[in-house]
Amino acid sequence: MSRASKLTLAGTSLFAAGTVVFVHFQQQWEKSAMHEGVIRDMEQQRVKKERQLDFDMQRALEEEYKKEQAVRDTNIPVEFLKLRSMNLRYYTPSDTSTMAWYSDAPTSTNVAYTTAQPPSTY
Repeated sequence: MSRASKLTLAGTSLFAAGTVVFVHFQQQWEKSAMHEGVIRDMEQQRVKKERQLDFDMQRALEEEYKKEQAVRDTNIPVEFLKLRSMNLRYYTPSDTSTMAWYSDAPTSTNVAYTTAQPPSTY
């Protein structure tokens, strides 16, 4: 055998062996990456189930508390609730120092009601 053929045989043999080793390690890396994905998915499912249980528990507590006590929205002023029962609605006049209400009730005129006056300064 000539020297060139020996070098070609050695080179192709080393290339083939290197390719086999590289593919083997690449498959191991992919397998471990896929296993980490399964572990991550299981952890996400566990957290989701835990959050759902917490949510269900909070909902049950809310229902229980609603049965025990009367709940109303505290963001609505009491004046608004009283005037709303009289079929009155809030509007902002051009003078923003007062709060005014008007009626949609079928009357001869729409009457404006002033409920809050600005503090007088002396």
